[in-house]
Amino acid sequence: MYMESRPASGDVATTPDVWAKTFEHSTPYTLGTSTSMRLDSRWQLIKRYVPRGARVLDAGCGFGEWVEFLARRGYRAEGLDYSSELIFRLRNTYPNRTWSEGRTQSMPYADATFDAIVSWGVIEHDPNGPRQALNEFRRVLNPHGRIIVTVPVDTPRMRADSKAQFPIGGKFFQFLFTPEEFSAALVASKFRVIESSLCSKNAQTLLFSRSVSAPIRALLKVLPAIPGYHAMIYAVCERG
Repeated sequence: MYMESRPASGDVATTPDVWAKTFEHSTPYTLGTSTSMRLDSRWQLIKRYVPRGARVLDAGCGFGEWVEFLARRGYRAEGLDYSSELIFRLRNTYPNRTWSEGRTQSMPYADATFDAIVSWGVIEHDPNGPRQALNEFRRVLNPHGRIIVTVPVDTPRMRADSKAQFPIGGKFFQFLFTPEEFSAALVASKFRVIESSLCSKNAQTLLFSRSVSAPIRALLKVLPAIPGYHAMIYAVCERG
């Protein structure tokens, strides 16, 4: 695994406060949010592998749009995040949904609680590696349950863009994984990989440049004529 570092004042560059700040400008669920998410490849995976009515946990839910999206489509969705500030905001923004504060490495649920777990770009942020979070996913998943997880892929372009964005380095932020490393981590936690591939397009360093506005960066992600590359790996797994 390749360790990506970023400037930080503490021991690591990823903390609950950092993520609360990352999502501080998030807005409540809208029609635009729904439209965008219906076109998202991750929704296609959920529809394919998780039946409606299933109890689904979004582990590392951020500002909760996936929980709201899934709940509106017949799933019993709920969210977990380790930022108390985010959980406070979520409970006020979506009071009819279930939100829990906790870490993916020690989740506040009984064994075999969930039919499915989704986790988008979360388990790579543990400096000890993803093993403990994956073991917890397996523990709280029912015997026939499935997980759908994404992590950043380790490629020369990803490393180059990271260095372009944070040239002075710093403290641990996340790991990047080759497909083989990701599969090995899943198997080590006794998951059977059903499907895995690359996903999520980046358009070279322009996506990370602070001189490029957010709308332009969003447009770069979807325009087929813009040269790009995959930034993430996904895997759909069931308990082995």
